[in-house]
Amino acid sequence: MKCKSYIICLVLFLLLNSIPAFSQLQPGELGSKFFPDPDIEIPTPGFNKTEGFMNYSEMMGYINLQADKRSDIVKIVFIGESISGKKIPLVLVENESKNSKVKIWMQGGLHGNEPAGTESILMFINHLVEAKNIDSILRSISFAFVPMANIDGYEKQVRDNGNKADLNRDQVTLEQQESIYLKQAFSGFSPSVAIDFHEFRPFRKELDKFTGNKLCIAQDVLFLPSGNLNIPAQLRDLTNLVYLNDVKKKLGNNTITFDNYFVPDQDSNKINILRMGGDSPRSSSTSFGLTNTVSILFEIRGIGLDRNSYKRRVYSGYLIAQSIMETTLTNREKVLETVNASINETIKRTNPIVLDSKPLTYEGNMNFIDVKNLENISLDLQIQDAGRSQSVSTRKRPKAYLLLAENAPVVRKLQILGLEIDTLKSDLKIKTEVFKIVVSAKKSVADSSISVSVQTKVFPKGSFVISTAQKNANMAVSTLEPEMENGYFRYKMIKANSDGEIPVYRLLKDVKPGKRIK
Repeated sequence: MKCKSYIICLVLFLLLNSIPAFSQLQPGELGSKFFPDPDIEIPTPGFNKTEGFMNYSEMMGYINLQADKRSDIVKIVFIGESISGKKIPLVLVENESKNSKVKIWMQGGLHGNEPAGTESILMFINHLVEAKNIDSILRSISFAFVPMANIDGYEKQVRDNGNKADLNRDQVTLEQQESIYLKQAFSGFSPSVAIDFHEFRPFRKELDKFTGNKLCIAQDVLFLPSGNLNIPAQLRDLTNLVYLNDVKKKLGNNTITFDNYFVPDQDSNKINILRMGGDSPRSSSTSFGLTNTVSILFEIRGIGLDRNSYKRRVYSGYLIAQSIMETTLTNREKVLETVNASINETIKRTNPIVLDSKPLTYEGNMNFIDVKNLENISLDLQIQDAGRSQSVSTRKRPKAYLLLAENAPVVRKLQILGLEIDTLKSDLKIKTEVFKIVVSAKKSVADSSISVSVQTKVFPKGSFVISTAQKNANMAVSTLEPEMENGYFRYKMIKANSDGEIPVYRLLKDVKPGKRIK
């Protein structure tokens, strides 16, 4: 009798643990009421099956088909390989027109369990290939697409790559080979507009603390432009006031719901705080933006839903891609002028470096779905908006940064991020600003501060010089200033000497270093 009871309990346990948690499911009534699929046909591989998602081979077959249709404008190149050895395709759609063009970069599948972005990009590529006015479009725009950035994760439908690493947290450390290949291709293409498609989890247990009931995020799409204040203001305005406004109109006209990206605060004992937006270079939206690029990360409702509302999710991404293209066509001259003005502003080095910022905090409201009662509710919450950050501390820009030969691995990463770097052809004696860790007698090393002093130092031949008078100088700023959240000192990729000196030196005047490294 005991044996039978044990077997019954074991079977029940296995059954219960084989059923996804409620937070991973989308009740049928909820989906049909709030997120119905559009009445359209989508020709991409994921819609030739009723379960599971498109695989790598099916994607390759599809993009090869598009290239065969218009071999004059579609070119497939391979930028590198995944951990498992699968080649990462970059799809170029462009013509040989000599007009001044806006270059648009779109990528999807950086997180492998977020398939809608990949499928949306394929749907948009098909739209371009079959568009009757494609030749006119390509007189103004060149496109580069990475449909499946994290192939190994996508094949397994898991977030991370084959090394169990999150590629969207590897934007500047570049520890993963996929990250290196993606950044090299991005820097080589040098886009003016960059879009990264992701999906978010609509059911989060942290939401339930707001009311005590099971809540669901009510939006189809969440927008994540960067609020990083080291991205020129006119570029952030173009992103938010032109591109995002047009995306909102496009989605709204197609009954797709949206808002700015947010997550419930998990670090506070308070239960009514939402953290909105973002400004960290750990994410692509800021990393791309620091290269003087219009940059937006789009989160589409999807993680944990399997194929529920999949057509709606893919169609949402497709509409976004269409809107980005249409806005660019309408505002081509403005886009080129704004991007060039941002680059010139960076090269002139007039704006201070923002070392630290704080989110704008205000009382607002957010819509959710009450899952039990199947109704929309609006909650009054305190919102901490990093998309509208305010400067806390700044520092004047140097003419250049100087690194010693011992930091050659860091220099190689900076090159991959698109920075031009020179080496000294002879020893150089020069005044420079020097960083040093200051530890108070009453504080621990963890609570130490960083001082800056002017010293005359001699730097040996072969030292690396990174001028700040270049397009991607803000990438150097965000990685080399030691206080930066996402800097190489914080990541311990650059280490202090035994006396506390940090071997990152700020040059106060321009120098002629000599040889540019390749």
